[in-house]
Amino acid sequence: MNVKNSSWTVLFISHIKRDVLVNTRSLIDVISVFGFMLLIIILFPIGIGPTKEKLDIVSMLYFG
Repeated sequence: MNVKNSSWTVLFISHIKRDVLVNTRSLIDVISVFGFMLLIIILFPIGIGPTKEKLDIVSMLYFG
């Protein structure tokens, strides 16, 4: 069973490496991805509200 999990892990990692290589060939694609992530990080706290209690609940869920 460990060999089977290992082969899936290797397959998954090689697939991720291929996707990263294909998507980083164009600079505008990389900039778009990072821009999208930045927008999500900025807009998420605005969407749930500015109260400290809500932000504490979310941070406890994700960061322990």
